[in-house]
Amino acid sequence: LAYLEHELRLAEEDIADIRDKYLVATKVELEKNIKNKKVYSHPAWEDLIAWENTEEHIAKLKKTIRAIQ
Repeated sequence: LAYLEHELRLAEEDIADIRDKYLVATKVELEKNIKNKKVYSHPAWEDLIAWENTEEHIAKLKKTIRAIQ
């Protein structure tokens, strides 16, 4: 359980880093900024994909934590 909670914190920090990097609060906002050329598309698209993948990872971790508790 401690390992899963640690992984969850790390994943949440990864998303926070992306938010800070692009000064956005949501994935939608980041995508909009990319499309409007407010940020360079590279590496922003890759970071957006990483954000989405990390959210999926977080969901799986939370599900596993709930199952254990």
